[in-house]
Amino acid sequence: MSAETVTLQIPEILYQRLVNTAHATQRPLEEVMNATRFTSR
Repeated sequence: MSAETVTLQIPEILYQRLVNTAHATQRPLEEVMNATRFTSR
C-alpha cells in the first residue's frame, strides 16, 4: 500500500487532544488518529 500526504482542517481543540494523547502514550500522532477514527461520534 502506498502512502499519500493529506491536509486536514480540524478544530484546534481536537488537534490538541490528539497531540496530547500521542504524547501521553508515546505513540505517533498518525497512529493515534488511526486508532480513534472508528470510535469518534
